[in-house]
Amino acid sequence: MENEFVGYEAAKRLKALGFDEPCIAVYGYNMQEGYPKEARERLVWINEISFTEGYLTEASDLRNSVLGEDISAPAYCQAFKWAREKWGIDYEISYGGIPGMYNAFVKGYIYGNNGNNPSIFTYSGAEEACMERILDSLESK
Repeated sequence: MENEFVGYEAAKRLKALGFDEPCIAVYGYNMQEGYPKEARERLVWINEISFTEGYLTEASDLRNSVLGEDISAPAYCQAFKWAREKWGIDYEISYGGIPGMYNAFVKGYIYGNNGNNPSIFTYSGAEEACMERILDSLESK
């Protein structure tokens, strides 16, 4: 199920852009500087945090504004909705004409190796490509 969430680097970029929605997971919960990179970038689920903290943690507790140095881990659908509602940036993933391959579109930008054959992504790859383009677009504003 981890592939339903944006990756660590994208989550860091979203936080820097003001993403502050409730989430059900974070990256590297309560990890200090000096911990191995793998520990800081590990997806930590809300139920694990509840167990560690000894109280029922709510999704509202896992907002970037509450987490401090930790980074909330939004699902792709949540990050796409935020970009659409806050910034007016939308995306589309469509069947690429080849079984298991998809086109990825963000506001008219077509991902692919050339204009004749943009269908080079698996579905999760198309999600990653769309998120990358959305982040690039927002960071350039």
